[in-house]
Amino acid sequence: MNFACTNASFYGAGVTKEVMFQAVQDYLQGANDQSMDIRLSLPVTIVHVLSSSTHQFMVCAFLGAALNNSPPIPNDPKISIW
Repeated sequence: MNFACTNASFYGAGVTKEVMFQAVQDYLQGANDQSMDIRLSLPVTIVHVLSSSTHQFMVCAFLGAALNNSPPIPNDPKISIW
């Protein structure tokens, strides 16, 4: 099972989960080495952890079983395939 994920840590105001989701959505809409349009599959996970004054966000989208062996490589270095 593969997921396209992005994460960020920041203090106070900063990157929002919406901005991070948009980065994952851009990957799904062709911002990858194959210019492949990937259908958004469930689950999509958004995790927000607050510790002291640090916010940590992670946004992940499931890529679907068809891409288990060879998912396209993201153009954005902030997107990781897990």
